[in-house]
Amino acid sequence: MSRATEEFVLRVLAYFPGQWDIRSDDGAMTGFVRWKVEAGGMALAGRGRLRNGRMFAMAGWDPAKKEWIHTFIEENGSFGQIVVTQFKNNIYRGTLYYVEGNGEGGTSEWSSRIIDKDHFVVTEFLKGDKVVLNFHRQ
Repeated sequence: MSRATEEFVLRVLAYFPGQWDIRSDDGAMTGFVRWKVEAGGMALAGRGRLRNGRMFAMAGWDPAKKEWIHTFIEENGSFGQIVVTQFKNNIYRGTLYYVEGNGEGGTSEWSSRIIDKDHFVVTEFLKGDKVVLNFHRQ
């Protein structure tokens, strides 16, 4: 692992553990997630609720592809992966690959912007609609 990669992974593993409330852009509560460091300090995993259903997410570094992979599964049958390929100026960027519970799937632009130590914002473009989720540390 290169020094830059190691710094990226350490930054992710230090920032994201904990419980986060998830709110829509208008402030409405849409869920929560509790992440903790797993796999000998090399990955994150967590459970929570999103849009009234349970969900599970895990994330870690893929050394062969040199990508941070975030995988999620929702109670409604939806699942997907976010492949983070860039981190610059406190913004993570990548692609969201998803399959909805009804079997329809697609890809989307995805970004996560760190606002401060207790707040980050995720932006996705799903089926042409911009979806913004604010995560606030509890």
